[in-house]
Amino acid sequence: MTVRATVAEALARLDAAAALGAVVARDDAAALSQADALDGLPEDARRLPLFGRAITVKDWIDVAGLPCEGESAERTGRVPSRDATAVARLRAAGAVVVAKTQPGADHPIHGRCHHPVDPLRTPGASSSGEAALVGGGASQLGLGSDSGGSIRLPAAWCGAVGVKPSAGLVPTTGHFPRVG
Repeated sequence: MTVRATVAEALARLDAAAALGAVVARDDAAALSQADALDGLPEDARRLPLFGRAITVKDWIDVAGLPCEGESAERTGRVPSRDATAVARLRAAGAVVVAKTQPGADHPIHGRCHHPVDPLRTPGASSSGEAALVGGGASQLGLGSDSGGSIRLPAAWCGAVGVKPSAGLVPTTGHFPRVG
């Protein structure tokens, strides 16, 4: 299967999961372009740990070319020109960013993010969009952030696995607000 086909399938899963309200931004053309670039690499350059994996990223983390509002009216319309360090490292490992996700269960701009199994339940805390998509099978891998349970709790509530790395292990450059 080509990376383009993998990314197209991931985008279709996001379309099918639109009722979750978990996605706040995406650029399908950019994701497919990155997929085409990966498909064009020689075989020996494809030995990357995340080669061709479609990922989603919490809206508190910068992704070049996609809005990063972080639940702040003051940041509405802010589009970073470069990736957060963590996103740049994921791309360098072969991942393709397909969407930005809700940073909370109730977003002042984008509305409510729903639990993937029961819309009357909350998907959790500030990485709710990631947990709802991963727990609902619409995303294989998501990048969130966690200073007090923001990855782990939504993941547990949505039937996914969430890991908080040790402080300082993953740089927070390009993350709003700064977390430890």
